[in-house]
Amino acid sequence: MESQALRKYPLLDKAGLIPVAPENPESLRHFLRKACKILGQGHVLWITPQGHFSDVRSRPIRLQTGFAHLARRVPSAMLVPLAIEYTFWNESRPELLLRFGDPVSALGSTGTQNTTGLMEEALTTTMETLARDAIMRDPSKFRTLSQGAGGIGGLYDVGRRIRQWARGKAFQPRHDQ
Repeated sequence: MESQALRKYPLLDKAGLIPVAPENPESLRHFLRKACKILGQGHVLWITPQGHFSDVRSRPIRLQTGFAHLARRVPSAMLVPLAIEYTFWNESRPELLLRFGDPVSALGSTGTQNTTGLMEEALTTTMETLARDAIMRDPSKFRTLSQGAGGIGGLYDVGRRIRQWARGKAFQPRHDQ
């Protein structure tokens, strides 16, 4: 994460985020050393290579080349694009939708620019696939990992509960049932 943004959220530093100052070569070397060590131990490393927060609809996707330098140093690393969207379907709180794309290999790549381009294409495809699935609002396209409480709450759900009670039916707070 960009070091300037990380200073605003010190808790994230404790969560393992690595501060990066793009204008500082020593900061970039520190990132590469730490990331190589993490990957070399067989661990997962989550990277946001755009270098800034952006809207999921922004195109074209432009990634910083730092992750491609990392992939060149750790050729066994698997580069997997991940698209994330928060979308409202039927409840008062959003759904968190994730889609993993096809892995991108840095092996045989002709350089960091090529690896970066391949990852930009893969991430774009993954994001567009997720967007289409989100618009369809078809839960069968996804696997539910965690489900929060349903319903709106407050007076609205009190009214719904009374209406269901008057009909002799059990109250179902979820809107998709």
